[in-house]
Amino acid sequence: MKNIPFTISARTVKLLGRENVSNAEGAVIELVKNSYDAGAQIGAVFFDKRDTDSKKHAIYIIDNGSGMNEEIIEKQWMTIGTDNKEVNFIGVDGRVQSGAKGIGRLSLDRLGNKTELYTSHKEEERIIRWDVTWGDFETEGISLNNVFAQIEKQKGSLLNILETIYLIIKSLNYFT
Repeated sequence: MKNIPFTISARTVKLLGRENVSNAEGAVIELVKNSYDAGAQIGAVFFDKRDTDSKKHAIYIIDNGSGMNEEIIEKQWMTIGTDNKEVNFIGVDGRVQSGAKGIGRLSLDRLGNKTELYTSHKEEERIIRWDVTWGDFETEGISLNNVFAQIEKQKGSLLNILETIYLIIKSLNYFT
């Protein structure tokens, strides 16, 4: 008898993400739940629709959660259906974590074709930039293990990014 492994079509990510979350509001809720699970005490969601001539809009979800380092991204964030929150269901702050299926991050596909995530772990002084193009999962006949996200360590701090976002918001005269 021959043993054969299961393979997973890259299209599965679309099914679990974009088609599992009915609308953009549901996707944002999934991402806010990730902030909660990261122990965030403060969180904000900003919608940037200033570029009215194109479809280049942005959503910023910002929190003061524990963040991720490269190892967490590779072993947990990049593992679809991870059992991390099932095994470690109590978060760093003692709260019961709300995410359990390990697919909430896939809801990012519902919000746009490209995602850039910036994170910094409390024990490191570098920013990690993770990005993915969700359209890559739609290539006909491609297996999941042939689709990649990019990860890059950057100098600086998330404070620099927050200051930039603050300046954008301030330029829109939201603050007096």
